[in-house]
Amino acid sequence: LLSRRQRQMCIRDRNQGFNRDGSGFILSGNTYPNRDAIYKDGGRWCRFLKAYIAPRPIDGLRGIKITPTSAEALCNAAGYVDIDKALKLSETL
Repeated sequence: LLSRRQRQMCIRDRNQGFNRDGSGFILSGNTYPNRDAIYKDGGRWCRFLKAYIAPRPIDGLRGIKITPTSAEALCNAAGYVDIDKALKLSETL
């Protein structure tokens, strides 16, 4: 069984588009025409990255760059996307 803290982190990760283990994929580029498909597959918009975070790569999307990431690399200690980390990462997208 997962501890209460671990369950909360799993819920937080899924709310922000990550998998239960904290892994995910950044979907950047021309995402607007594909937003419905991204949401359907569990993707969530990250306003700091100006991109989506999805739990898995989504096949069949045109004009989108897919970059692997993790909640650890992008989130602060409280479990929310850290603006400084996101801005630094967005420079490489």
